Amino acid sequence: MLDMYKGVVNSPETTITNDINNTDTIIYVLDETRVPTDLPNLMTLGTGTNSETVKILSITGNAITVVRGFQGVAKSWNAGTIIARNFTEYDYNALKENIT
Repeated sequence: MLDMYKGVVNSPETTITNDINNTDTIIYVLDETRVPTDLPNLMTLGTGTNSETVKILSITGNAITVVRGFQGVAKSWNAGTIIARNFTEYDYNALKENIT
């Protein structure tokens, strides 16, 4: 069975408050109430085909510790980049694999 991660109603967005490079594993967010509290979980940085899905390991205040490049390539992101718990390709495949 593949791990499945709990969604968040309406996929609320927040933004990151610091520039990050492709190896940073701590990301600071503007509104930590928009980060899933059921951990581990997934969030997506950016929008569209250039986005990066990260796996959240822990939350301390507005700092989230993540595994970079869970899906997509780990890359640099500027402060102000949108981050949200969106429905991902991983979510779909985990659901599909776990019911077959």
